[in-house]
Amino acid sequence: MKRQRQTAQGIIDAADWSNNLEIDPGWDEFNATEVIDAYPEGDPNAKSDSRAFQRLLEKSSARWASGEHDADYRETFTAFTRRIDEALDRSIADLGSGKSAVVVSSSGVVAWVATRLLNGGFDQWLALNRVTVNSGVTKIVFGASGKTMVTYNEHGHLPHSWITYR
Repeated sequence: MKRQRQTAQGIIDAADWSNNLEIDPGWDEFNATEVIDAYPEGDPNAKSDSRAFQRLLEKSSARWASGEHDADYRETFTAFTRRIDEALDRSIADLGSGKSAVVVSSSGVVAWVATRLLNGGFDQWLALNRVTVNSGVTKIVFGASGKTMVTYNEHGHLPHSWITYR
């Protein structure tokens, strides 16, 4: 979570907040390298061609999520999504009325939170993960009617040339 910690600290410094940085491993990204390496049909073009990489990532993610090869992974897709669900629930439970939290994570995690709040499954997660912009902002509110996603992947604050994915 080095990149997430650095980003979070940058946000705290830029906003001049007095808050201490808290690390919750529940928000950690999945190990994409492990997921890709476990896929039996690699693509040598994936190292230099972003489209080939995306195809390989999606095929290997589908294998990971199928549950048919769980022994090939240190963390199954089910364990990954459960970990994020628990981190979201913990974050909300720790807040008092009218309070806010800022969570810094990665595309797979943010895409799963959105998928959960939209009552979706793997296909929706994969589609959202595909388009998640680095430094995008997703806003969730919690109230009497439960958790609601207000924005997903908002990146209007970024100049076009800064927009990158995953």
